Amino acid sequence: MTSENVAEQETVESAAAVSAKAVDDQLIDELVLQHQRNGKWTTLKTTAAVNKNGTYTIKRTFTTKGTEQVRVATKSGTFRSSLVTVQVS
Repeated sequence: MTSENVAEQETVESAAAVSAKAVDDQLIDELVLQHQRNGKWTTLKTTAAVNKNGTYTIKRTFTTKGTEQVRVATKSGTFRSSLVTVQVS
C-alpha cells in the first residue's frame, strides 16, 4: 500500500461522515404538528425547531371542543411520533 492509497481512503471516509451528518441534521431540523381528521393526517400551521440537545417545544391552542388525535412529524414526513389523544373542553 502506498501513501497515496491511504490518503485517498481517508478522503472518502471523511466525505461519507460529512454526508451522513448533513442528512441527519436535515431530517430533524424542523418538526410539524399533525392531527387526524376523518382518518387522514393533516399538517397544522405549528412548527418547532429541534435544539442542538435534541429537545423541542410545540405550542398549540385547540379551539374546537372534543377529542384531538395529534402526532409530531419531521417536516419531510420521514419520521412520526406515536399518536397522542388530547381532550379539549
